[in-house]
Parts: sequence; C-alpha cells; structure tokens
Amino acid sequence: MIANLLFLWGLVRSQFLDVDVYLSRTTIQYSLTTILASIYLIIIGILAYLARSFDQQWSLPIAALVVLFALAGLAILLMSDRLHERIRRFVTRHF
Repeated sequence: MIANLLFLWGLVRSQFLDVDVYLSRTTIQYSLTTILASIYLIIIGILAYLARSFDQQWSLPIAALVVLFALAGLAILLMSDRLHERIRRFVTRHF
C-alpha cells in the first residue's frame, strides 16, 4: 500500500508522465509497408475463397494459382525501388 501511494505521489509530482514520443521516419515507413502488405494478403485470401466457390472440380487449382500470382505480385511490389521511394516521400510529407 505504501509503495502504491509513493508511486501515485511520484506521478502527481511529474504531471502524470507528460512525455512526448516521436517515431522515426524509418519506423513509420516500415509499419506502413507492413500494413499495406497485410491488406494486400487479406484481399488475395478473399479472392482465393471466391475462386473456390465457383466450380468444385477446379476450385483447388484455381485458388492455388490465384495465391501463387498474388505472392509473386507482392514480392515484386516489395522489391520495387519506385514503391519504396513513394512510401518514403509520403511519410516525409505527412508525418
């Protein structure tokens, strides 16, 4: 109890930890890239699910083909210097 009271007293004296947190441009850039890749993979998962529902006989090969092309497209996008430059410019302008 005494330790909790002393901790509370310290928080009151320091105005409840009035701290400014700044993220680096690189951290924001990598987080944005991860979010975009996640959204892309979710969309591809939905497309693979829709491809499975059309024809039961060809559903597995079509879904596998959709996922293969999607992963190849994602690899191309993530390795693109132009995309990296656009994301860096976006982060620099807006954050």
